[in-house]
Amino acid sequence: MQEADHALGRLRRGQPLGIPAHVTVNYPFRPHGGVTPEVQEELRALFGAFAGFSARFSRIERFPGVLYLAPEPVDRFVELTKVVVARWPESPPYEGAYTTIVPHLTVREGPEPRRLAARVQRRLPIDAAVHEVVLMRPDRRGRWSLVCSFPLGAT
Repeated sequence: MQEADHALGRLRRGQPLGIPAHVTVNYPFRPHGGVTPEVQEELRALFGAFAGFSARFSRIERFPGVLYLAPEPVDRFVELTKVVVARWPESPPYEGAYTTIVPHLTVREGPEPRRLAARVQRRLPIDAAVHEVVLMRPDRRGRWSLVCSFPLGAT
């Protein structure tokens, strides 16, 4: 979601190193070396069955300690999560801590700087093309990097 990275820029400062603006499909996904080449091929086939789509971020929302943008259409992101969970039920989002899937683009975790929401609001709406799902992993120092990407099917 380069469009969101560009629009929000330094407002997302404080996020873990290497993580671009994104909407999480499933985290953590098959930790401890569970993403084998065979799993990657299954993911490629699953995501290839979904058409790419456009998303709009026009609404600021909050979880406790998290400022985020809510995507529209939300159902497309929920579908992506559900198909992964249906295939790998042993790997539920957020380790099963929540019963509802709430797709979101995190702007800031932790204490919210004064007027951050107002500065974000001035950059909205953000329109983004969703054309792939990426798999990222942190290294030992907590810096995230791309493992592989899975294109969504034709729009």
